Amino acid sequence: MNETYRQAFKDTVARTLFREGKRGKSLIQDIHEEEYAFSLVFRVKDNFGVVFRLEDIKEQAKYLNGGSRARGKDNDCTIIDDAIFQIEVKNNKKIGHTHANQQFRGGELWLRHLLRLVANGDPDIITQTERPIYRLVLKRSRRSSLSRTHAYPILNHETNYQIIIGTNERRIDLTRTKNELMQKYAARKFQLE
Repeated sequence: MNETYRQAFKDTVARTLFREGKRGKSLIQDIHEEEYAFSLVFRVKDNFGVVFRLEDIKEQAKYLNGGSRARGKDNDCTIIDDAIFQIEVKNNKKIGHTHANQQFRGGELWLRHLLRLVANGDPDIITQTERPIYRLVLKRSRRSSLSRTHAYPILNHETNYQIIIGTNERRIDLTRTKNELMQKYAARKFQLE
């Protein structure tokens, strides 16, 4: 995210609804749901990065009935950095029994709507909003601790990536996960050229 894109985002979205940071800084987004609560952490890789919850933006917009649970599915958290990362947290043992794909599709619709408002027709910002999208399902496992180094296993599951985290973890650092996915993207892009 360059300075122009960052400023347009700040001018469009209420400051209380997102967190922002510069390259190399860690950003933290608290996620509180009925079944779990933890802090999602990542180090910003691009010039600037933001993290937010679409349900907070929907609730603040007040043009839908239902508050944060208003109609229109969305994902739990969205990161805009060197790519876009949609994040959904699930407890289910089998990922196929969840509605993650519906939530990701709905979240992408909301995200595209928001980014159109941010870009406001500016071609330079529109170009900045066109980034690869990674759909990450954080699958909560009953194992006491899966990673002390924050190197979570990444499983490719159809159009999503499944990241296994422990149910007792209170701080989930996705920095290595993001870097690994971006390295794979760069390698694929290099092979195509």
